[in-house]
Amino acid sequence: MKKEIAKEYPPENENFYIDQMVDELKKQMDELFPRGTDMLRQAETKMHGCLKGTFTILPDLDPQLQVGVFAVQRSYDAIIRFSNAATGNKKDSAKDQRGIAVKLLGVEGEKLKSDEHLSQTQDFIGLNYETFVSKSVEEFSGVIKSFTSGKLKLFLFILNPFHWSLMYRIFKANSVIGSLVEQNYFSTTPYQFGSQRAIKFMFKSTLNYKSPIPKNDPDFLRQQLIAYLENADINFDFMVQFQEDADKMPIEDPTVKWKSPYVKLATLHIPKQDFDTDEIKEFAERLSFNPWHSLTVHRPLGGLNRARLAIYSTLSRYRNKSNGIKSEEPSKWKLTINNQRNVHY
Repeated sequence: MKKEIAKEYPPENENFYIDQMVDELKKQMDELFPRGTDMLRQAETKMHGCLKGTFTILPDLDPQLQVGVFAVQRSYDAIIRFSNAATGNKKDSAKDQRGIAVKLLGVEGEKLKSDEHLSQTQDFIGLNYETFVSKSVEEFSGVIKSFTSGKLKLFLFILNPFHWSLMYRIFKANSVIGSLVEQNYFSTTPYQFGSQRAIKFMFKSTLNYKSPIPKNDPDFLRQQLIAYLENADINFDFMVQFQEDADKMPIEDPTVKWKSPYVKLATLHIPKQDFDTDEIKEFAERLSFNPWHSLTVHRPLGGLNRARLAIYSTLSRYRNKSNGIKSEEPSKWKLTINNQRNVHY
């Protein structure tokens, strides 16, 4: 049977594996952050910076591209978080994926999450590798279980020949980089674009330079970001590619690279700023990023995104409850700058 564009095909047993992942990850968080300590994020734990920016829709977009947040030519205030993808506070010299999470503010319209249907945010989350490492929720559940069950089970998982193609994808996706601002960040998973189309997106760096990798600084990515924003602005092109063939560009298998061309819809601008303050760090720890913080016309698609709805929402509430923080989306950005040094939210 030929598949249809922008249509999901969930397997019957998917919810079993999603529930299993949620339980495993909550257990891991309890082990990593014992009672009485601040509970940090299970993944994307190490933050390099939380920044202020603007997300500006291009003028004169083709009418077919004027959908959701792209319907009108305007600029949105944005909160941008850069991080390592792994669990824990690893050195930047360790191989890993790097992530960007962008939260647009002032986005009107009813949202997907029932408990936040009146919030005015839209999140876009990306990694600096074009495809996801797991083909399905079931496969990803196996990865989670092996990586959270101790060294012996992980070793046995790696030794299993049936897992070698998966381990190869994980190996290829991880790298060491010299700068966060020189990376392209990909959605890896698909999203609706209106009612009958699907896209993947990318934040494309406008820089054409490869920074050297320092040898002795475990936090060089943050230091490089601080130094860069002292002297220059950062720009990324926000681009989308459309699903053109439902079989060759599947919704349910995010390990497959889509081969359709990218189209630019907006620019993410990050101006010079000093973000290295305790106030900003505290503000960032209270934030929650979730692809389901979204307008209905940009609904996340595919099994990995369906899993994210349960995982991100549950773990965010669990973390905030443990830390005594009320879970809520920011409504606007309040910013004062004194002598270009102290930034307060």
